[in-house]
Amino acid sequence: MKKAGLLIIILSVMVVTFVVLTSALPTQPDGKTISNGDIQEDRDQSPEDTFNLTSVLKKLFGRESGDEKRTNSSGYHEDIDISLTSAEVSDDDRFLRIIGEKTFSFHVLALHTIIALDQSDSVVVWNNAEKLESQAIEVCDEVETLSLQPSNLDRQQEFVQCMQDFIAISQSLQEGVPQTVPARREIIEKLSETTKRLHTVGSPADDMVQMEDSDDQVYHLTSLASVASPLRRPDDIIDCGSPYTYLDTKKSNEISLVPRYSRFASSLWYETVAGTKHQNAPPGKTYLFVFVHIVHMGNFDGKHYTIHTPAPSAYTLHGLHGTYKPLLTPTYTSLGEMYVQRTLNRKENYQSFLVFEVPDSLSLSDFYLSVFLGSEYGTVSWNIT
Repeated sequence: MKKAGLLIIILSVMVVTFVVLTSALPTQPDGKTISNGDIQEDRDQSPEDTFNLTSVLKKLFGRESGDEKRTNSSGYHEDIDISLTSAEVSDDDRFLRIIGEKTFSFHVLALHTIIALDQSDSVVVWNNAEKLESQAIEVCDEVETLSLQPSNLDRQQEFVQCMQDFIAISQSLQEGVPQTVPARREIIEKLSETTKRLHTVGSPADDMVQMEDSDDQVYHLTSLASVASPLRRPDDIIDCGSPYTYLDTKKSNEISLVPRYSRFASSLWYETVAGTKHQNAPPGKTYLFVFVHIVHMGNFDGKHYTIHTPAPSAYTLHGLHGTYKPLLTPTYTSLGEMYVQRTLNRKENYQSFLVFEVPDSLSLSDFYLSVFLGSEYGTVSWNIT
């Protein structure tokens, strides 16, 4: 009997001790080192007491906090009938869901990376670049497999191009953070431009034709990235008129791309419903036209016979005072057919002009053209004279 009473007392003391110690865990005695595990546990127990940058950014971007409450860890809305099968969800619905769920995270990662680049924080830059690359590869692979309606094909191609641009930027950052201010600004400009394009893809379809509204912002970023030094050309730059041959992402078709020649023009005109419209280059500027020829060389697998030419945003003109992106113009002008993204069948070819607005004080030899062909081939560059 005495032994049973003693056992009860011991058990009671242990329970009381456990309760006291547990209740005292959040308060650390003065002078005692707090471990990483303690810090993490406190954060997990009191999320409302920590500064959540993502929550703040969501408010700035107009995202409702209810979005997180309505989705579970798998990314699907909780109020969706679980009896629905994946077969009932079309590829177009999946694509729109991916845009809605993934775009914001890329915005946040890009913003964090830009801030880290501005502060020369190589550790944060490397970590963010690794996350950005892995997420972009995963999403790109998923979107490329979707078979979409024609109305969504342009958005799909531009979305994939944005992911491929993020991959290329991330890989370059993982090789090392640029040491000079101009080099860091160039990366910042690329991240900003890609993020802007991704935002456009996530906007309603009507917004796709309004990218020119933000030309001033793009020009400002380009000005920040410009380097007042002799133009540095890639070591593997290709001569003007020499084609570059590559395969599409499915390895089904062979494609040849080549800039044939370039020239300047101070003005152009085109026909509209209201009549002929003339367009003159602004003071101190001129138009630089690069004639590009793309050929569908042939098919290998007997299944997928079409290719997509690179999006206009994949091209960059490099000059002494910065980089330039193609202008948006009507498809046909007085100078010929202007470049747009096209779908080509086997043995078809496409010839058109890329047009850029550049300073009128430079010559053609002060520029070269590059095009990003995806994560496998990277960026290919040509002289334009």
